[in-house]
Amino acid sequence: MADSVIYTEIKFQRSPGEDARMTMRTAPINQTEAQLRLTSKLFWIIGGAILILLITVVGLTIEIIRLHGERIGASVQSQADRPLTEIPSTEIQQALCGCPSELVQYKDLCYHIFRVKLTRDSAHSSCLNISSQLADTEDPGILSFLRQHLKNMSFWIGLKRKPNGSDWFWMNGRPLNMTHYFSNTNHSARDCATVSKTKIYAEMCHEKRGYICEKKVSSQP
Repeated sequence: MADSVIYTEIKFQRSPGEDARMTMRTAPINQTEAQLRLTSKLFWIIGGAILILLITVVGLTIEIIRLHGERIGASVQSQADRPLTEIPSTEIQQALCGCPSELVQYKDLCYHIFRVKLTRDSAHSSCLNISSQLADTEDPGILSFLRQHLKNMSFWIGLKRKPNGSDWFWMNGRPLNMTHYFSNTNHSARDCATVSKTKIYAEMCHEKRGYICEKKVSSQP
């Protein structure tokens, strides 16, 4: 008897629960792809906004620098166009000779007016420390010029006499040549001199006053 072959057809069917699980596995994948696309779009939008902001800031900075430069140039040109007769003599002197901005200048001398109060000897030492000396104010022009810069207080100047002496001398040893130089006549125990806006006084050297230092322009450090 010949062998016979019997074929059997077997069909597998998914249960409803399996279909639901497949759908659930597919849904997160599609949702992740959508989130990635959204994130990418947001990245490009934010990046573009930042780039536009940076370009705007750089442009504004350049414009501000340009306007500032134009104002400075206009100011310099305006100073250059001023006739010398309209520029104060002190400005001309400082431009030509170069006294530091904190000093005032008369002819070839720079003056530093200190309002801190010291004894006369301490004021003298302070002037020496900045390579200067207490001011010589015998010249009426110098005295008048300095008084324009003094406030309502007295300042030591470089005029002194020896104790119990009668003659007054400047820092360089030159005697005082002017008569009636002092506003007070009682010089007893008053061997140092001060200047104010209106007066020159003989003072006791241990008193504390402001002081004026002077130096030649050529001696600037």
